Amino acid sequence: MNLILPFEAGVDGTYTVHPFRIVPHLVKPYAIAYWTALHYYGYTEQIPGTIFVATTTERARATLTIEELGLTYRFVTLAPHKFFAHHRIWIEGQEVTVTDQAKTVVDCLDHPEYCDGIVEAAKGLYESLANEDASPLVLTDYAMRMQNRAIFKRLGYLSELLNLAVGAEIERWRVALPAGYSLLDPTAGDRGPYDSRWQLRLNRTPADLTDWLVH
Repeated sequence: MNLILPFEAGVDGTYTVHPFRIVPHLVKPYAIAYWTALHYYGYTEQIPGTIFVATTTERARATLTIEELGLTYRFVTLAPHKFFAHHRIWIEGQEVTVTDQAKTVVDCLDHPEYCDGIVEAAKGLYESLANEDASPLVLTDYAMRMQNRAIFKRLGYLSELLNLAVGAEIERWRVALPAGYSLLDPTAGDRGPYDSRWQLRLNRTPADLTDWLVH
């Protein structure tokens, strides 16, 4: 990638650009997503070292590092049915596309590995509902559209563990469960007890998932 620095960079080439502003020039269609979107909405205090970008472009590279700016981008290619629920935000006078709050949470429950694991996804779920940025009904709708019913397993388990007010939607999630067990956290290995209610292998402890609430 050729990087043309603007005049304000000066003779020594020093220039700071918001990492979101570069994304529209890297791949289309796109949406800033996963861990990066979690941080943008204030759902996690962790600062991702990588900017996660969702796209439907099959030939998108996996990663791109722009050494001049110290930025690394991770591209996640999605099936078209998973690419929805985006909105526009303004960054330094430029429009960029980000997954909306509910879609960010559902994406992270679909692929916890793209948000540093299920703990960060749990933070997103908790904060989005607490701030009324997402509703249980919209989470159900988005999860159905994703066509990965393991999302309902993680959604239901975390909602009960975190004592979230999701109302009658939790029974809809129970009805939607597929057969077989899924890992609660795909980043944590194939270990831990089995939870028959939500058809999950609990490879992260309740303490792991709630420790951030008391700190």
